[in-house]
Amino acid sequence: MNQTKSLKLRMKSPYPYSLVLPALIVYGVLYVLPAASGFLLSFFNVKTFKISSFTFAGLENYATVLRNPYFSVAIKNTLLFSIVTTLGKVGFGLALALLGCILTSAFLPRPLEWLLGNRLMRWLSGLTFNFYIWHQFLAVQYVRNWFPNTLHSDPGLQWAFTVLCYASTLVLAAALTAVTDGFARWGKSFCSKRTRKQSAL
Repeated sequence: MNQTKSLKLRMKSPYPYSLVLPALIVYGVLYVLPAASGFLLSFFNVKTFKISSFTFAGLENYATVLRNPYFSVAIKNTLLFSIVTTLGKVGFGLALALLGCILTSAFLPRPLEWLLGNRLMRWLSGLTFNFYIWHQFLAVQYVRNWFPNTLHSDPGLQWAFTVLCYASTLVLAAALTAVTDGFARWGKSFCSKRTRKQSAL
């Protein structure tokens, strides 16, 4: 009975939700908002990112894509790529996880744990994820707003475009990873302090 009351009091307390709130804000700003804005922009003709230049197109953009003879080929290639890469990543990840468990339990518990679980590896994981999320978006913006139409036929411009895309995306990914990592460390510290206070009572 006491445990049930304690659980109800914890559910009513804003404390658990305050721990989730920073992650929800970051996720909403970095992922939900860009996805929602992209969906809304699909109903407009967008030549530049000045709102005054937007013209409502309705479903015209979708009709244009569906009429394109290469659309079915793109769908097949996308499905094939998604299936192969998903199965490959899951299979490779599962095999690597099982190998790590075997090595950790039998041969190299501490060194392997340090190698795969240190802060640098966690930061690199977040960096690669953010790089993957944002590189295509930045590349599209550069093509639309910065580079001339001769980009596809000028090797010099192509090199400049590639370097700019990689460098700017790397800087942005590092900044976003630092922000999310900072939120995670703050949440962990805040939670541990709260736990110590409750234990002391």
